[in-house]
Amino acid sequence: MTYCKECLRKQQKINELEEQIASLKGQLCYQERTAKEGFFGSSTPSSKLPVKANSSKEQQRNRGGAKVGHKGHGRASIRQEDADKVETIALDNTCPACGAALEDKGSKTRTVMDCHPVKMEKVVYRLQRKRCPKCKKVITARPPGVLAKCLYSNQLLAHVAVQHYIYGNTLGQIEKQTGVGYSSLVEARHPAIQKIQDIFREKPERLYHWADDRNVPADNNRAERELRPLVIARKISFGSQSDAGAKTREILMTVLHTLGKRTSDVTIAFKCALDKLAEQPAIEPYDAIFGLDSS
Repeated sequence: MTYCKECLRKQQKINELEEQIASLKGQLCYQERTAKEGFFGSSTPSSKLPVKANSSKEQQRNRGGAKVGHKGHGRASIRQEDADKVETIALDNTCPACGAALEDKGSKTRTVMDCHPVKMEKVVYRLQRKRCPKCKKVITARPPGVLAKCLYSNQLLAHVAVQHYIYGNTLGQIEKQTGVGYSSLVEARHPAIQKIQDIFREKPERLYHWADDRNVPADNNRAERELRPLVIARKISFGSQSDAGAKTREILMTVLHTLGKRTSDVTIAFKCALDKLAEQPAIEPYDAIFGLDSS
């Protein structure tokens, strides 16, 4: 079979003309709609139309914007008594443009929101020791905010736990953020060995509240959504291989998410609980954690 080159050329020309006609028709329809509806199309919100169809003549004459002389609602500045830090930035006494001596014109207030990068700080405490002349006992001062025989402070432990169990950051990401060695972080490298069937057999009284109360959902979608960040972080961290690691993960996950529903700041609440355990080693962990003021 042979093709006619002239026929092919004519067909290509016809296709080009048809595309031009379709484009011109679209432009013509747009111009007709603009002439009929104004500069805004039918899909434009009514709040942005030049004049609303149901507005009165008095309202149509009103001009938008604030009244003349209105100060507006700009970014609110922070009062000095409410600021965490007030710092004075000094100037040189000579003009940078011409070198003349500058005159004092007071100061101008500038409000800035700042934050400090999370970085591990190495601290050495010199714990004072004293001896009782009566009972001959030597008393040693306790380092503030540190559990007994623990290398990491309660603040660092609380930060790592919340970042991993609440926000789902992997241990590798936390290591880059804080500088704490990956292998030294919370014993969360070991994923859980799930025993779903045993849970249903051993704790039926905790799993079927939805059958008695219609306000209790029959699914666990909310729990799944809250677990998702940690599950992803656990998989990226290559999971767990021991029952001890699984138990640690379960306990910390439960404690931190419960604190999140009872307090406004999980990190502060968890740190306060660790501080209580450091100050009172004999206290029950439950009382130290959930005996906190929920406000």
